[in-house]
Parts: sequence; C-alpha cells; structure tokens
Amino acid sequence: MVFLMSFKHISFLVLLLAGFFLISCSQESSQESVIPSDDTSWYEQEELDLDVLNNHIRESKIKDLSQVIDLLAPEEEFAEGNYKYSIHRQDVSDSEVIITVTETGLADDSIAGQKTKIKLKKEGDYWVVQDVLTSFQCQANRGHTTWGKEFCQ
Repeated sequence: MVFLMSFKHISFLVLLLAGFFLISCSQESSQESVIPSDDTSWYEQEELDLDVLNNHIRESKIKDLSQVIDLLAPEEEFAEGNYKYSIHRQDVSDSEVIITVTETGLADDSIAGQKTKIKLKKEGDYWVVQDVLTSFQCQANRGHTTWGKEFCQ
C-alpha cells in the first residue's frame, strides 16, 4: 500500500515528531491509557498531542482507517533484508477498533522491532485517535530482546 504525502503533510508530521521528542525530554503526564493492557510491556506515548493529531486528520479530510495507520505507523518504503510489517485489527465495538502494527527486522543498530498499538473511535465520518502505545524489541547487546517499553541502547 503506497500513500503519497504532500509537502504539507510531511511538514506537519516532522513538526509533530519534533514536538514529541522535545516534550518527552521535559514533561511528565498523568493521563492514563485508555487501552487496557495485561502487562507492562507498552510505552505510552504521553507526549503525542492527540488533539493536534485529530485536528490534522479532520483538516486533511483523512477518513480511511488505513490512511490514519499510515500517518502513525507507516510501513518502511525502502526496507531491506528481513523487514516484516503486519497489521492486526481488533474490533472492540461497532465504532471502536484497536490496531496493532508490528514491524520486525528493522535496519537499526538498536531496535530490532517495534509494535504500535492505536485505539481509534469512529465519530461521524472520521476516526479519532484515543491512545497510542509502543513496545520495542532490541537488537542483541542493546537492551531487552523481548517486547518491552524500555528504550533500546
């Protein structure tokens, strides 16, 4: 699936990610995750401003669920080697869904794999992102090699 992004979309995504990294270094959030988790292997992306993200989705008229997934967890376009990308959809209700995107075989010296769990709710014509969680699997000698919320070294 190829999703071409305009310069406006790429600029917004870069700004959103820059804000994510800046805030992650300086703030803590008391917001609780709305995705129930049976374990503690998920890192809550507290720094991700869901209001800004959801406004962008509406302003860009992104109505298709696959386009929202591409915005939050895009497939590596030029991946090499053992890269695998899979999407699992869990319907919670008629209007709520949890999407888990799993990427393994990443060409990164620290991270071997990453899972992104996204909870969305359909409101009118648009999907509203309610929560985003991430789990990492580190390369050998770079941290934990099972899925966990700790960043890899």
